[in-house]
Amino acid sequence: MDNGTSGPITDLEVDVYAVDSNGKRSPDRCRPAKGNVSLRDLFRELLTDGLSGTLDAIGTRAQSIYSPMPWGMQGVPPQLGSYGGMMAAHAAHSPQLSQVLQWAQQQMLDRFPQVMRRGEAARVLFTADEEVEVRANIQFADEVGDLWRRRHGQLPEPVLEGE
Repeated sequence: MDNGTSGPITDLEVDVYAVDSNGKRSPDRCRPAKGNVSLRDLFRELLTDGLSGTLDAIGTRAQSIYSPMPWGMQGVPPQLGSYGGMMAAHAAHSPQLSQVLQWAQQQMLDRFPQVMRRGEAARVLFTADEEVEVRANIQFADEVGDLWRRRHGQLPEPVLEGE
């Protein structure tokens, strides 16, 4: 959420929700990631995927380069990607990285602030099932107290009295 208005906004309400493949709200609610997702586990999973693919490509390339040679390629298994998980786990549990990930986890927001100054931004990371799309509707009051609403994918519009 970025406050791109010319003044502060107040009474900020952000409705983050999931929709299914038909565009209908899913009964599975989105949840703030803080307290529901471990950055260490997420980092380890992403690093494992990246390392496994890279190591497999290196092993395959090395086999294709050295196998025609008379001495062949000795001692390098063709499936180097199997070592990706072990390497990622070691990196994710290193003391230095653990401190960084713990600090980042503590800095995560679990909700949007109700008041934001001009030019201020707030980020809340949400988690949802893989099969859903995450959307957000926003409502806020501008510096003179007028209410505004911005539905997902639309421009802001004034909220009429009684709505």
